[in-house]
Amino acid sequence: MHGTLQVKITTKNKGGFIVMKRSVYLLIILLLSVGLVIVGCGQQESQPKSQPESQTSEPKKVDFPKKEITLIIPYNAGGGTDLVARMLAEGMEDELGVSIVPVNKGGAGSATGLQDTITAKPDGYTIVMAATPLVTLRTATGVDIGPDKFESIIGVNINDFALAVNSNSKWKTIEELVEYAKANPGKLKVGVTAPGGAWHTAGIAFGKAIGAEIELVPFGGGTADMMPALLGDHVPVGMMDVAEAVPHVKSGKIQVLAIGGENRYDIFPDVPTFSEKGIEIFRACAMRGLMAPKGTPQEVVNILYEAAKKAAAKQKFVEYMDSNACNIEIYNPSEWAKFLDEQYNEFIELSKSLK
Repeated sequence: MHGTLQVKITTKNKGGFIVMKRSVYLLIILLLSVGLVIVGCGQQESQPKSQPESQTSEPKKVDFPKKEITLIIPYNAGGGTDLVARMLAEGMEDELGVSIVPVNKGGAGSATGLQDTITAKPDGYTIVMAATPLVTLRTATGVDIGPDKFESIIGVNINDFALAVNSNSKWKTIEELVEYAKANPGKLKVGVTAPGGAWHTAGIAFGKAIGAEIELVPFGGGTADMMPALLGDHVPVGMMDVAEAVPHVKSGKIQVLAIGGENRYDIFPDVPTFSEKGIEIFRACAMRGLMAPKGTPQEVVNILYEAAKKAAAKQKFVEYMDSNACNIEIYNPSEWAKFLDEQYNEFIELSKSLK
């Protein structure tokens, strides 16, 4: 029968105090003891569980790297990106204590090498030296490659573009050129790289910034193909990397009228920036930085970043970059990711002006 246990006590002593039978007394003690155990267990269950030791102790350091690292260079050997990548890799080897093996995978405007990196195992042992097409390929060509397919490691080099003319040109200042372009819609021809390339982007940005219709003349082989056309007066204006302009300016064959970016370049101290002349223009630039496959652990990314940052500060790397008019700009992983996203979105907006 379910109910409350009843204990009848009938005996009193002389003082009027209740005297319990020994058996009843023991029963009450037993019930109280059980109650205490039940209450105690209830309190233990309501308290937060202690965290596992692995969560409260210091995180274990990643054992990386343990073997050689493959550095994909999405261009043929001998180009600017190839040389910068190899020089940086050499310095990183000293920091990481393992070999970094450069592998050239040129083709399709760097899409081949970038795609191979996307499909590589995200463990830090395959990285890529990406350049400007990383932010332009998807919009320009439809290939599904963009910053969102990678983990950003470090930005190391940003070179702004130079707008140059043949030394025999009738335009001696950027103001004279802009005046002509506005007065003659569609007549100014500007030599640029292939669609999706940095200097094709610069051409789009220039036309938009000055509010004039210009004709872009793309060269599939890049500046190497465009330069002879500029020197031979086949195109009157050319967009190029500041570094690419240096030897031709020194030889007296071309003149740089303006440079992108915020500051003048030491190698061209007398050449103004567009902003100095009141031309607010998108910073189309040649950019180079290391990327890893999406999903690479952040701890591994951080190790690669620290090694690359130290490598970029080494005297040999600095001297090489200076001698080739390559501007060193260091971006940490989050800064580099933000910069690439900004460039990617701005290129989308620029491309709309061509439609």
